[in-house]
Amino acid sequence: MRRQKNLLLIILIIIIIVGAIILINKIIGKDKEEATNQIKTEEFTIESANGDKVNTSEALKKEREELGYYVSNITLERKDAQTVFKINLTNRSGENKPGRLVDIVFIGKDGQEEARMALYIREMNAGASIETQATINNDFTNVYDFRLEARQ
Repeated sequence: MRRQKNLLLIILIIIIIVGAIILINKIIGKDKEEATNQIKTEEFTIESANGDKVNTSEALKKEREELGYYVSNITLERKDAQTVFKINLTNRSGENKPGRLVDIVFIGKDGQEEARMALYIREMNAGASIETQATINNDFTNVYDFRLEARQ
Protein backbone atom coordinates (compact mmCIF):
# COMPACT_ATOMS: atom_id res chain seq x y z
CA MET A 1 0.00 0.00 0.00
CA ARG A 2 2.79 2.39 0.92
CA ARG A 3 4.50 1.53 -2.35
CA GLN A 4 1.39 2.47 -4.35
CA LYS A 5 1.18 5.84 -2.55
CA ASN A 6 4.83 6.55 -3.35
CA LEU A 7 4.27 5.57 -6.98
CA LEU A 8 1.20 7.83 -7.24
CA LEU A 9 3.15 10.67 -5.65
CA ILE A 10 6.02 10.23 -8.14
CA ILE A 11 3.56 10.17 -11.08
CA LEU A 12 1.84 13.29 -9.74
CA ILE A 13 5.19 15.10 -9.39
CA ILE A 14 6.17 14.10 -12.95
CA ILE A 15 2.82 15.38 -14.30
CA ILE A 16 3.30 18.70 -12.48
CA ILE A 17 6.87 19.09 -13.81
CA VAL A 18 5.83 18.27 -17.39
CA GLY A 19 2.90 20.69 -17.13
CA ALA A 20 5.20 23.43 -15.81
CA ILE A 21 7.68 22.86 -18.68
CA ILE A 22 4.89 23.06 -21.26
CA LEU A 23 3.54 26.26 -19.68
CA ILE A 24 6.99 27.87 -19.58
CA ASN A 25 7.63 26.97 -23.24
CA LYS A 26 4.30 28.49 -24.28
CA ILE A 27 5.10 31.72 -22.43
CA ILE A 28 8.61 31.93 -23.89
CA GLY A 29 7.33 31.03 -27.38
CA LYS A 30 4.67 33.74 -27.19
CA ASP A 31 7.28 36.34 -26.21
CA LYS A 32 9.46 35.29 -29.15
CA GLU A 33 6.50 35.41 -31.54
CA GLU A 34 5.57 38.92 -30.40
CA ALA A 35 9.18 40.04 -30.82
CA THR A 36 9.37 38.74 -34.40
CA ASN A 37 6.14 40.50 -35.39
CA GLN A 38 7.41 43.89 -34.28
CA ILE A 39 8.31 46.48 -36.88
CA LYS A 40 11.74 48.10 -36.69
CA THR A 41 12.32 51.63 -37.86
CA GLU A 42 15.38 53.60 -38.87
CA GLU A 43 15.38 57.28 -39.71
CA PHE A 44 14.16 56.76 -43.29
CA THR A 45 12.96 53.14 -43.35
CA ILE A 46 10.42 50.81 -41.83
CA GLU A 47 11.38 47.14 -41.54
CA SER A 48 8.75 44.42 -41.26
CA ALA A 49 9.16 41.24 -39.24
CA ASN A 50 10.23 39.29 -42.34
CA GLY A 51 13.16 41.68 -42.99
CA ASP A 52 11.64 43.65 -45.87
CA LYS A 53 12.36 47.39 -45.72
CA VAL A 54 10.67 50.38 -47.31
CA ASN A 55 12.20 53.85 -47.59
CA THR A 56 9.87 56.51 -46.14
CA SER A 57 11.81 59.69 -46.97
CA GLU A 58 9.55 62.34 -48.50
CA ALA A 59 12.59 63.92 -50.19
CA LEU A 60 13.39 60.68 -52.00
CA LYS A 61 9.78 60.25 -53.18
CA LYS A 62 9.42 63.82 -54.46
CA GLU A 63 8.76 64.03 -58.21
CA ARG A 64 11.39 65.95 -60.17
CA GLU A 65 13.22 66.63 -63.42
CA GLU A 66 16.47 64.67 -63.81
CA LEU A 67 18.67 64.54 -66.94
CA GLY A 68 15.79 65.68 -69.13
CA TYR A 69 13.32 63.11 -67.75
CA TYR A 70 10.36 63.73 -65.48
CA VAL A 71 10.79 61.27 -62.58
CA SER A 72 7.76 60.04 -60.61
CA ASN A 73 6.43 57.06 -58.61
CA ILE A 74 9.76 56.60 -56.83
CA THR A 75 10.22 53.63 -54.48
CA LEU A 76 13.24 52.20 -52.70
CA GLU A 77 12.68 48.84 -51.04
CA ARG A 78 14.61 45.86 -49.73
CA LYS A 79 13.00 42.48 -50.34
CA ASP A 80 14.43 38.97 -50.50
CA ALA A 81 17.99 40.25 -49.88
CA GLN A 82 17.75 42.69 -52.82
CA THR A 83 17.53 46.48 -52.80
CA VAL A 84 15.16 47.60 -55.57
CA PHE A 85 14.89 51.21 -56.80
CA LYS A 86 11.88 51.80 -59.08
CA ILE A 87 10.91 54.94 -60.95
CA ASN A 88 8.67 56.10 -63.76
CA LEU A 89 10.37 58.25 -66.39
CA THR A 90 8.70 60.53 -68.92
CA ASN A 91 10.66 62.05 -71.79
CA ARG A 92 9.47 65.66 -71.79
CA SER A 93 12.41 66.98 -73.81
CA GLY A 94 10.56 67.03 -77.15
CA GLU A 95 13.31 64.87 -78.68
CA ASN A 96 13.89 61.14 -78.91
CA LYS A 97 16.48 60.00 -76.36
CA PRO A 98 18.87 57.11 -77.00
CA GLY A 99 19.33 54.34 -74.42
CA ARG A 100 21.89 55.23 -71.78
CA LEU A 101 23.50 54.09 -68.58
CA VAL A 102 23.22 56.47 -65.61
CA ASP A 103 24.21 56.38 -61.95
CA ILE A 104 21.68 56.66 -59.16
CA VAL A 105 23.47 58.60 -56.43
CA PHE A 106 21.92 58.06 -53.00
CA ILE A 107 22.35 60.96 -50.61
CA GLY A 108 22.26 61.11 -46.82
CA LYS A 109 20.49 63.78 -44.81
CA ASP A 110 23.80 65.65 -44.51
CA GLY A 111 24.00 65.97 -48.32
CA GLN A 112 26.87 63.50 -48.65
CA GLU A 113 26.88 60.66 -51.15
CA GLU A 114 26.16 57.34 -49.41
CA ALA A 115 25.95 54.88 -52.30
CA ARG A 116 25.67 54.48 -56.06
CA MET A 117 24.07 51.99 -58.35
CA ALA A 118 23.77 51.76 -62.11
CA LEU A 119 20.50 52.15 -64.02
CA TYR A 120 19.96 51.55 -67.71
CA ILE A 121 17.35 53.81 -69.31
CA ARG A 122 16.19 52.37 -72.61
CA GLU A 123 15.63 54.46 -75.74
CA MET A 124 12.60 56.72 -75.35
CA ASN A 125 10.63 58.67 -77.92
CA ALA A 126 9.55 62.23 -77.13
CA GLY A 127 6.57 62.15 -74.76
CA ALA A 128 7.01 58.45 -73.92
CA SER A 129 6.83 57.10 -70.37
CA ILE A 130 8.38 53.95 -68.92
CA GLU A 131 8.78 52.24 -65.59
CA THR A 132 12.32 51.11 -64.89
CA GLN A 133 14.23 49.69 -61.97
CA ALA A 134 17.68 48.88 -60.70
CA THR A 135 18.49 46.06 -58.28
CA ILE A 136 21.53 45.38 -56.11
CA ASN A 137 22.44 43.08 -53.23
CA ASN A 138 23.77 45.80 -50.90
CA ASP A 139 21.33 47.34 -48.43
CA PHE A 140 21.22 51.11 -48.57
CA THR A 141 17.52 51.73 -48.19
CA ASN A 142 17.99 54.14 -45.29
CA VAL A 143 18.90 57.17 -47.43
CA TYR A 144 17.39 60.65 -47.56
CA ASP A 145 17.36 61.45 -51.29
CA PHE A 146 18.85 60.61 -54.70
CA ARG A 147 19.89 62.18 -57.97
CA LEU A 148 20.61 60.77 -61.40
CA GLU A 149 24.04 61.40 -62.95
CA ALA A 150 25.03 60.80 -66.56
CA ARG A 151 27.88 58.34 -67.04
CA GLN A 152 30.76 59.67 -69.08
